[in-house]
Amino acid sequence: MGRVVRLKHCGVCDRDLPATSEYFQRNRAQCDGLQTRCKVCSHVRTGRPAGRGSSDDIESQIARELGMSRHDVVATLESALLKLRAHPLAHVLFRNLEG
Repeated sequence: MGRVVRLKHCGVCDRDLPATSEYFQRNRAQCDGLQTRCKVCSHVRTGRPAGRGSSDDIESQIARELGMSRHDVVATLESALLKLRAHPLAHVLFRNLEG
């Protein structure tokens, strides 16, 4: 039989990810010992990159999860960000992300 991977839901990005410290930061106050939002969402909110301190780690992690190349992930993100910034309500979204 294959190994059973326990999943945890990130309430921010609405994804189910493996319930490990690779995807969620530790939090002893939680019953499962992990934060309620994934590392990527936590670091997007704080403005700090996930992983070892560089945005390359986030891009590589996303690429692995989606089965894409890192280059394609970066190109897709840049394209989406340009479209988002052009939207009339983008300033509201960015203000909300800043806290």
